[in-house]
Amino acid sequence: MRYRLLSYMLNPGRLATEEREQRFESQFERQVFQLITARGFHVRTQVCVGDPTNHRYRMDLVVEGMQGRLAVECDGDQWHGPDRYEQDMARQRDLERSGWQFVRIRGSDFYRNSANAMEPLWADLDRLGIMPGGIDEAAAEPPPPTDSQPIEHKEVEETIHEDPLPANISRDAYATDRALNLPDAQEELFCGDGTRAPHIPPHASHSPFAAYAAYDGPAGEDARTVSAGTVAEGLCRIIEVEGPMLAKRAFDIYLRGCGIKRMGHELRSIMNKALANAIRQGRVISEDEMGKRGLIYSVVRVKGGSRIKLRSRGPRTFEEIPPSELQTVALYIAEQRNLKSGSDEHLRAVLECYDLKRLTTQTSATLLAILGERYP
Repeated sequence: MRYRLLSYMLNPGRLATEEREQRFESQFERQVFQLITARGFHVRTQVCVGDPTNHRYRMDLVVEGMQGRLAVECDGDQWHGPDRYEQDMARQRDLERSGWQFVRIRGSDFYRNSANAMEPLWADLDRLGIMPGGIDEAAAEPPPPTDSQPIEHKEVEETIHEDPLPANISRDAYATDRALNLPDAQEELFCGDGTRAPHIPPHASHSPFAAYAAYDGPAGEDARTVSAGTVAEGLCRIIEVEGPMLAKRAFDIYLRGCGIKRMGHELRSIMNKALANAIRQGRVISEDEMGKRGLIYSVVRVKGGSRIKLRSRGPRTFEEIPPSELQTVALYIAEQRNLKSGSDEHLRAVLECYDLKRLTTQTSATLLAILGERYP
């Protein structure tokens, strides 16, 4: 047993899943499974989560790494009608609050162009650091031993936002909105009394707004070897340049600067404590625009900074744009181009501002949910 354990630790990994050992509800699920395992990923099917006597949730496929996992839902037209879709969205919302992450693949998109339909899945696996063979990207080597005194964290406790789901957001729209956030604007286009702010002149790029200012300052010290106050200083520098921004993006920028590629549970706790430190000191303001638990999903900005900045996408992914920024841009585009709010033409125009072209079902649902929200 010791030999097996040591051999595994020297060469960790998971074998590709055997198809004959798995169960499928449809041929569509089987085909998606085959495409994923063909790349060497470890996949389980019909994964059940929860108390069987209370709530038991079942997911079509789960791609697993050594530390990360991604749920894959296959929405086939035959098995997922409107009623079933509503149930699936409610289930997904509950599981996302428990830390699960989802990607949904529609049968109609898959059979029209399977390569395009699978792109969001490959992108999410890459974002989560889940690699073929079941091995996640290394989170960097452990720091070398140090002669310094142990770091005290007694004065810092992890703060978790537990705001309830807003009453005016639909269950399916919220569930489809996976980790979407939006940054603040230079000027609010629509004030509380309904008046419009001054016109913003067009910019040279597709976006009519200013270029995104990305942080390129010095990297912080390894978060595992310094105090929470030191990490908080680094986060404040990042947020001052890029805020308002998704807190997770600020964490990622800091950790990448230290050579760390993946944020595990320990690092997430350290980063949360550091951000909570900055919030308690009044240096950073946090807004829970997504209704999700945890500082990591909040939108943060330095005290005195704008709530919303209108700017190009820059190095951000769509999921890293704060919802309030997306909503403001959508209102601006609808007004300037005289488009019907929520129409496909309107939503595509919004994506065009961020140099994005593909309007997927999930992206459309996310934008529509944001248009129906009320932000400060």
